[in-house]
Amino acid sequence: MLSYASTSGSYYNASLDESTVAGFERRGGEFFVNPEAGMRAIVFVNETLGRVIVAFRGTDLGQSEPSHSCDSCADMVLWDGIDYHELPQFCTERFNETQLDYLSGAVALFRRVAQAFPTAEIMLTGHSLGAGLAALVAALAQSEGNRAEFSDLENRGVSAVVFSSPGLSEVLRSRLNITAPLDSSKIAILADIYDPIFVSSVCPKFKLQGAKICAWQSTEPPACKKCFQHFPINNTVAGCEECMESRHIYAHYLHDLVPEERP
Repeated sequence: MLSYASTSGSYYNASLDESTVAGFERRGGEFFVNPEAGMRAIVFVNETLGRVIVAFRGTDLGQSEPSHSCDSCADMVLWDGIDYHELPQFCTERFNETQLDYLSGAVALFRRVAQAFPTAEIMLTGHSLGAGLAALVAALAQSEGNRAEFSDLENRGVSAVVFSSPGLSEVLRSRLNITAPLDSSKIAILADIYDPIFVSSVCPKFKLQGAKICAWQSTEPPACKKCFQHFPINNTVAGCEECMESRHIYAHYLHDLVPEERP
């Protein structure tokens, strides 16, 4: 929740600027990534236990600008594989290539954390876009024989527990050159079984082999039933926007699912 509410954008709440996770110290400086537009993340540290949590923020679905538009453009680059120079004009006119490369930003933050806390257990987390970034970085930390740009990232045994990640396999293959199944004890994806982003991610083309998938069972909303009649899922299709609002937004996980029995 803090990755949304205490970073710039549509969900920002100034009263949470100093809030932290129970038992953890919230770090600032190079460990608080909060540009007006771009990848955002917060780092929490418990030095006594030797544990670090890195929380990546998900897509800004609100109306705050430039946050909303930057996230939308970054989603196209990361999940749709669209080259920067082929993006819609509103993306390239407002944001540079580095701003929209959220994955490189996430990897860079992880490297800073790993170097600053060389013996710590590191857990990555996030929702939606943030979930995808956390899972990709964890996969990268597990893998061997990556491309030269990632070759200095050591296997730290990093874990990721994420909520409703987009499909990852295409990004792993095309961007990170990772094709081997992952260690299911290190990456867990939690989702509502009718979350449209989750439904898309478990299609054979996108499923992350090796990740442990834990799904909350629920009743299929009528809007989702309409939405799922068309693939790939698109918010312009009848029911999809309503389905996203009822099953994908983080408030649904925070208030409706997490307090209940875990899947």
